[in-house]
Formats: sequence, structure tokens, C-alpha cells
Amino acid sequence: MTTLLDRGTSQPAMHALVIGVGGYPHCGPAAPSGSLAAGVGDLSTAQPTAEAMASWLLETQQDDRVLPLGSLEVLITPSDGGPAKVAGDEVERARYDNVAKAVGRWYERCDNPSATSFLYFVGHGCARSRHDQALLLEDFAAWHNPFEGAVDSGRLVEAMGSCAAGTQLFFFDCCRHIPEEVLPTTTLGARSPIALSGAPVGRTALLTLHSTWHGLPAHGYRGEPTPFSRALRDALDGGASWPGADGVWRVEAGDLARSVRRLHERRDPAAAASGEVRTGAESEVPTGVVLRELDTPPLVPFTVDCVPAEATRTAELLLVRAEDGTRLGPRSAPDPWTGEARAGVYELSARFPQGGWHAAALPLLPLMPPAFRRDLHLEQL
Repeated sequence: MTTLLDRGTSQPAMHALVIGVGGYPHCGPAAPSGSLAAGVGDLSTAQPTAEAMASWLLETQQDDRVLPLGSLEVLITPSDGGPAKVAGDEVERARYDNVAKAVGRWYERCDNPSATSFLYFVGHGCARSRHDQALLLEDFAAWHNPFEGAVDSGRLVEAMGSCAAGTQLFFFDCCRHIPEEVLPTTTLGARSPIALSGAPVGRTALLTLHSTWHGLPAHGYRGEPTPFSRALRDALDGGASWPGADGVWRVEAGDLARSVRRLHERRDPAAAASGEVRTGAESEVPTGVVLRELDTPPLVPFTVDCVPAEATRTAELLLVRAEDGTRLGPRSAPDPWTGEARAGVYELSARFPQGGWHAAALPLLPLMPPAFRRDLHLEQL
């Protein structure tokens, strides 16, 4: 089964399609030596990433007050060859024919000006140019042209322009590098499940967010959801939110790219330091495109440290929220203080029971999404 939810609604709703490809049976040792497919291996990150994203949509977006989840299609090919399940339901494998049918159903549900389309792909990818990029499916390399088993992401986004969905969101969690084997070609030759129609563009807001820049590989850790996917969920959970004049915190599409980039760097600091975290965005999103409405101020990841660093070892750090007096700490440890706190205005203070440094405090400190970092500059006694 591929359709995990279909409310059949024409009211404002999000219609989601999640595709995860971890197994590539026609690649690696099964492919001719020296071919592009020979260098493509299985991905242990794809299944947990896709399952986590689909589960988040069912558990969190489904009952949102502003944009409830109207439908969900899921296709996953695990790296171990077995079945994949989401919320107890087995889902179809991410072969081209299955994907094409799911895209068709997704398009029909999205073909409404009040709809928001949401597509998330995780798996292998490659690019010939910025506008010629392929998402590799399970049956990549099953035919003489290996890209018969791949989706042309640029053509898919362009073809979705004829869909009436006012807001369209695309998230591509895959490599965008250029393998040497495809350099002599003029185009990759991947397919789009939707044909260009020449109809007027119906959408009014478009966000295409990539896990990496053009020409670079994506990043992940064996057997875990990718840092990019976790950053996106963090952003949707409130990392891309801001309070309105009425005090209600809302996640807006226009804030996603910046927030995901910062949260991605925080999720994967080692890769960020080496330059491997390079989230890429292409967007035309006007202000006020609301994706979620939160019941409470969001939790904000924070880091607090002392300057000079040796003061951290003896510091007693405390955060106090001005609105309600909520206290975090006191905390004493040799490393920078990392954690999560409810968004708001805080006082940050440092005491030194063992002496050696002057106590310090920063009142009226706004701790706001997507992430907060502050260094306390201290003077030695």
C-alpha cells in the first residue's frame, strides 16, 4: 500500500509524498565495471529518514489547525531488501512505475488553490547541470539507459507549475555532484512522471530546498535519519516560527530555508566546520504563507559558553525566563552548555563559587528560533 492517508478534502490542507530509496539492486557488483551504476551503493540512511518524515507528518501535521494533513503517499525501498512499514502499514517499493502512479494521485489531490503540496525525496542523486538533476530510484540501471529508472527533479518541479496548489514545497535530500561517467553526455535522460502541459502556472509560492549545493555530495550517518531531514523537522516543529501580533507562534514557508540551514549546521557541526553542510534553496515565497500554528512557544536549542574558555570549568550558569520565572540550571560543567529552552526573554548569569572570575549577568536576552548561542565575556579577579 502506498496511500497511508486520504481525507478527500478540498479544504486548505497539506498533501504529502515521501520517497526513500536505500536499495539499488542493479548497481554495485551487479553493474558493468566502470559504469556509473557500479559506483552506486545501497544507502542505510534512506529508510529511517523516509520513515521518520512520514511518521512526523502523520503524528504532527495531521491535526494542525491551519494546514492539516489531507493525504500522504509513501514509497520506500530498504537497503536490506525487506519491506518497509510506516504506522504499521507496509508501503510499496520506490520503483519508477510505483512512483509515477503515486505522483499522479498526489497531483490530483493537490490540484486545488487551497492545497499545499509537500514532496520529500531521500536517496542517491546526481546532476549534469543545475537544471538537469536526477533522483535515482530502485530500478536505476535496470535498462540500457540507466536513467530510465530516475526522476528528473527539475522537470518535475516545472511540470507541477500547472497544478493549482497555491503553495508547493520540494525537499531533495541527495547528492548533486557530477560523476565523471556522465560528463561526456549532453543530458542525463531522466524522466518526469508529469508532462509539461503549457498551462498557466497556478502556484503562488514555491520552495525547493536541497540538502547540499549544486556540485556537492550530501551527508549522512550510517543507519540514522539524515541531519538535513532532522533539521527540516526541527524547523517545522518551531525552528522556523515567529509570534504574530496576536501572540500565536506560526511556522511560515518563507522562513524555512534560513532556519533549516542553521539547524542543519547545528545537527552536524563536524560537517559544517569542514564545509560539507551547504543547504541550497530556490524559492519564490511571499510573506504570510503559514504551514503550522503552534499551541505554545517553541523549544529553542541553545549554546552558552564563557570567554575565555577556561572560565567555563568553574562557572555556575543560570537561565531565568522573564515571562514566568522558569529556571534552567544552575549548571556547572567543563564544556559549553547546550540544551533546549522555551522561546522567550531570559536573564543569563554566571557565578563563580570558587572565585577567580567576576560574576556576570545579561538581562533581557531574547532566546528565539531557530537556534541561540551566546558567549559570556568575563573578567578575571
